[in-house]
Amino acid sequence: MSMPFEPWHEIICPSLEEASAVLLGLPFDGAACARRGAAQAPARIRMLSGLPTRFNEDGLEPRHFKLFDAGDLPFPPGRSEKENRGDREAEITPEIQVTATETVEATDSVGGEEVDPGAACREDEVLHYFAAAEARALELLHSGRFCLFLGGDHSVSIPLVRAFARAHTGKKVGLLHFDAHPDLMDTYEGRTWSHACTQRRSLEQQGLDPEDMALIGVRSFMEEEAAFLASHPEMAVFRVREIYRCGVETVAQEIIARFRDYDSLYMTIDIDVLDPAYAPGTGTPDAGGLSTRELLELVRAIAGALPIKAADVVEVSPPLDAGDITSLAALKVIYELLAAVLLREEKNREDHAAGESV
Repeated sequence: MSMPFEPWHEIICPSLEEASAVLLGLPFDGAACARRGAAQAPARIRMLSGLPTRFNEDGLEPRHFKLFDAGDLPFPPGRSEKENRGDREAEITPEIQVTATETVEATDSVGGEEVDPGAACREDEVLHYFAAAEARALELLHSGRFCLFLGGDHSVSIPLVRAFARAHTGKKVGLLHFDAHPDLMDTYEGRTWSHACTQRRSLEQQGLDPEDMALIGVRSFMEEEAAFLASHPEMAVFRVREIYRCGVETVAQEIIARFRDYDSLYMTIDIDVLDPAYAPGTGTPDAGGLSTRELLELVRAIAGALPIKAADVVEVSPPLDAGDITSLAALKVIYELLAAVLLREEKNREDHAAGESV
């Protein structure tokens, strides 16, 4: 399938030096514990990315809305980006190519095709990939541009948050986690790098403590996670029922007030924070989630008020999707997030200039 526009056609620029934001894809889903397919998300989202315009929902356009696409970091290590992603113009098919040392018996049928729900990747390959991801992310973070990362399953946040913590050493850093699940398992299925362990690994980074993290939209807990949260009341948890009962604006203002004095924040958005009615194409959907409208309002309010310096969007699985509903929801969030961040930065520069002229 081809699209009428080139990827990111209204905002793309040819070099990092000209850009206000940079994007890196991480097409890896080897740490998913259920249904797979998230490795195909960077290619699918790029394919659809020419559809939106550079104007946000209010008709506002950041003056310097330019994105540099740094391509993908291929998995397994050593595979070329062309092999990994294929032709961006080509139709994304349900088949999922994964290097595996073993397979599992269960499969899911998607559009008449079988999707392997979790063939095991070799741990040495995964750790090598995470090291490469951390190094590449650190390089992009040091550029001073807003960094946007496209997964992949949520485990890719592990090296990304490590890089973020290193890039902002000595600063007050925090993390905002949009997800149906807390991802606070110490290990899951024998893996410390499972996508169920993402935020437990984040808390191992210097300068990131439980009080520096907020879980937003969560509604599905395992026993170990519930016990961890009970023993760490200092961690901010905004369960989906609280958002429903109190309202998006109230919750957004609570988050803004809590993190207002932070220097740098990382935002991670697992698309399963949305209700499956709005995001069916994800590996571990959980009913009762946010609507796309609620997520957009939260992201826009928070990114427009707080120093979000980097973000990832993960767990979009095109083979499990219906009519690209999930990919398009992710794309909408990406554009509104970028616009909110850049408009906030423009206002800060204008305020600073006005202060100097007084």
